[in-house]
Amino acid sequence: ESASGTAISGKNNFFGIKAGANESGTSKGTWEEANGQAYNTSARFKNFESPQDSVNELVSRWHQDYQGYSGVNNSASASDAAHSLREQGYATDSKYATKLIDIMRRNGY
Repeated sequence: ESASGTAISGKNNFFGIKAGANESGTSKGTWEEANGQAYNTSARFKNFESPQDSVNELVSRWHQDYQGYSGVNNSASASDAAHSLREQGYATDSKYATKLIDIMRRNGY
């Protein structure tokens, strides 16, 4: 998500987590995809007090059941988890799961 920590999206935000309306955030240029079309836009990414706070939020939202999302911990495999993240709206990139699976394979997972 952050190019090995070199492209964080907000203060201590290593996972591209977007800020809610009442949360501290940093506006940053990004690209999104909708209806098969990629486009450049600006988005507010959540600021965290520490890197650990960023990790904690990622875990609570995506690795556990959270507000209607089925945690990736319910997936049968890492590949299924990658597809689950995409299907549940973690990323707008239609190729997100494929890219994540490729990264896992290159790193021996």
